[in-house]
Amino acid sequence: MHDGVVDRVSRLSARTLAVLVAVGCFVAVLVLRLWLKWVGPLPGDRWAEHHLEGVALEQPWTDLGAFFSVIGGPAVASLTALVALWFAWRAGGWLAAAFVALACAGVVANVLLKVLSGPTPLMILKYGDPQPGLNYPSGHTVYAVVMFGSLAWLAWARGRRDLAVVLVVLIAAMGPARVLTDAHFVSDVVAGYLVGFGWLLCAALVTGAGGVSPRIAIHQRIVRSSA
Repeated sequence: MHDGVVDRVSRLSARTLAVLVAVGCFVAVLVLRLWLKWVGPLPGDRWAEHHLEGVALEQPWTDLGAFFSVIGGPAVASLTALVALWFAWRAGGWLAAAFVALACAGVVANVLLKVLSGPTPLMILKYGDPQPGLNYPSGHTVYAVVMFGSLAWLAWARGRRDLAVVLVVLIAAMGPARVLTDAHFVSDVVAGYLVGFGWLLCAALVTGAGGVSPRIAIHQRIVRSSA
């Protein structure tokens, strides 16, 4: 009975921590937006503006940047989401598919956030006054985190660490690729990572992370191996 109580307290603590981290991510996005408005751009924003404008298309990372631009575009992203939902359902049932679906809904939430946020001051200074919601947070970065992050979670929980690592690499590379190809400022992708990770945690909390967590899966494998 003592072990059961400890386990319940542990799970409660984990959920509380996840809620606090998710809230912290969203608060950080708001604080960063206010910083950009009242204080000014991040140092990385200025660096990208001065060193990458007009140069990015001539660099060897152009093809890699184009790859990430394509996989995060509406057509490919929608098709990828449908395929991911099918595989999640086949591998983990409706709860795993619900986890992926709810995580991917973060892209829609980010679109609304971009509309409410409007273009950042540096964006207006650089391009005039574009359609509000053009750059902050980076939609491609949010997509990478929620899509590949949910799949990486499920893959890790089911022992496919190789696949999980590949997906995490895609997440980590999306933001820098958007900056190096002059598609976004550093602050845009930082906000994208925060929104994506915060939303991914919310999806995990609502669905129970597709019905399984890496900690539970590892414990189950240990029990089976010792039986």
